Amino acid sequence: MLDRRCLEWQTAERSNGYSLEEWMDRLHAMGALVRVVETGSFSAAARQLGVGQPALSKTIKQLEERLRVRLLIRSTHGLTQQLDISTG
Repeated sequence: MLDRRCLEWQTAERSNGYSLEEWMDRLHAMGALVRVVETGSFSAAARQLGVGQPALSKTIKQLEERLRVRLLIRSTHGLTQQLDISTG
């Protein structure tokens, strides 16, 4: 079963140009984005995820660059969602 799934991923990689690692990185970044939105804070989300705030901020920034869209508006007064990505 696992061998078949690996073969499916390899086939998908050739057709769409993304590796399994790139897909996992994107999923990780999207999960981190959801946590930032849920907590309303990079610092609180970083604590919950067990990572540093600068690393989390960089992850979200890279996601925004890959998607070519600003997902969060950052200010000294906090964060504002640019898009509706609510989970509930």
